[in-house]
Amino acid sequence: MSESSNPSSQKSTEAAGENVKSAKDNLRQAADELRHAASSKAQEIRHSAGEAVDHLRESAEETYHQVRDAAGARAAHLRHSAEDAWHDARDHAEDWRGQGEAWIRNEPFKAVAVALGVGFFLGLITRR
Repeated sequence: MSESSNPSSQKSTEAAGENVKSAKDNLRQAADELRHAASSKAQEIRHSAGEAVDHLRESAEETYHQVRDAAGARAAHLRHSAEDAWHDARDHAEDWRGQGEAWIRNEPFKAVAVALGVGFFLGLITRR
C-alpha cells in the first residue's frame, strides 16, 4: 500500500500543509509588525535628531552673538586706546616743536651751527 492512498497519511499531509500555511502567515504578520516598528523607530530617531540640530543651532547662534558682542566691546576699547595714544603722541610732538622753536629763538647762532653740522653730515652720508 502506498502512503499517498492512505486516508490518515493524506490528513497528515493536509495538516502539515495547514501548519506550513499558518507558519507563513505568522511570519508575514511578524515581518509586517517588525517593518512597522522599524518605521516608527526611524521616525522617532529623525524627530530626536531634528530637535538636537535645532538645539545646536540655537547654541551656536547664542555663542556667535556673545563672541560678536565681546569682540565689538574689545574693538571699541582698542579704538579708544589708539585715539588716546594718537592724541598723546601729537601733544608730545607739538611740545617738542614748541621747545625747538623756543631754542632756535633763544640760541640762533647755535641753531644755525647745528643745522650746518647736520647738513654737512647728511651730505657725507649721501655721497657714499
